[in-house]
Amino acid sequence: MTLSGCVTALRYLTRHPEIKGANLVLVGAFVDPLPTYPSLDAYMAGELDLKEVGRVMG
Repeated sequence: MTLSGCVTALRYLTRHPEIKGANLVLVGAFVDPLPTYPSLDAYMAGELDLKEVGRVMG
């Protein structure tokens, strides 16, 4: 299975509220399914709370 590193990093941050003010450089970040990469569909279908990401990133 191929995973998006950007989505993985963001999900990690939302699951660890003790992390505050995280600084990340996300290259090629995407949060929606990509028609050209159907192998990622199952992974991208998971929940990603972008409001929580914003809170954690400060």
